[in-house]
Amino acid sequence: MTGAGDVVALRIQRGASVWDVLAEGSGVGQEEGTTGNVGSERSRNDEKKDREKEKEEDSNRPTQPQTFVGPPTSTPTPTPTRTPTPTGTLTPTATFTATPTFTPSPTPTITPTATSTPRTGAACGTTQSQVGGSGTFLFAHDLGQTSGVVHLEWNAFTAGDQFEILYQGVVLFSTFDPVEMDFAVTGTGSVDRPFGPGTTTVIVIRVTTGTGSTQWEYEVECIP
Repeated sequence: MTGAGDVVALRIQRGASVWDVLAEGSGVGQEEGTTGNVGSERSRNDEKKDREKEKEEDSNRPTQPQTFVGPPTSTPTPTPTRTPTPTGTLTPTATFTATPTFTPSPTPTITPTATSTPRTGAACGTTQSQVGGSGTFLFAHDLGQTSGVVHLEWNAFTAGDQFEILYQGVVLFSTFDPVEMDFAVTGTGSVDRPFGPGTTTVIVIRVTTGTGSTQWEYEVECIP
C-alpha cells in the first residue's frame, strides 16, 4: 500500500527477502513480468549462494560437545543426631561405722628398774629387815645360778608396803592387788617366781614403803 492508499501487487520468489526487493527500487510499482523482476532474481541468487556458503562453513566447523546441565541436584544435609550425655553413676557414699572406744582395763604399773645401785642383800634363807624411815630400798641377792626359781616371803606389818623381784632389769613380780588397785600390801605373804636363763646369778628385791610405814622385812629362798 502506497502513501496514497493504492495497493501494489508484487510477486516475491520463494526464499527472496521482501526488504531486498524493496531496496532495489525497481520492483516498487512493477507488476509481475516487468523489468523490475530482473534485480529481484539476482538478489535471490546471491542470497542462495550466501546460505550455501554458511551451510558449508557450518559443516566444516568442529562440533562442540554439548554438556547437558540439568537442574542442580540438592544433596540433603544430614541432620546431626544428638547423643544424650551419659548420666554419671553416683559412687555410693561410704558409711563409716563408729569404732568402739576401747576402755583399757587397769594395768598394774611396773616400777622401772632402780637407778640407784642395789646394796648387797642377805644370803638365801636369811631375813632382810628394815626398821625406821621410809622410801625405796634395793637389795641384790646372789642365787648362785643364772636360772631357776626364787622364793620370796614378806611381812609388811600394819602399814602397807610394796615388794618386787627384778632380774636383769626386768620386773618378774610385784605385789599388785587388782581388786584394791594398790601395790601396797599389809601383813605377810609369799610367792615363787622363775627367772632366767640369763647372764647373771643376781636378783634384786625392791621395797617401796607406804605412807607412815616404819617397819618391814622379807626373806629370799634359793630354789634350784
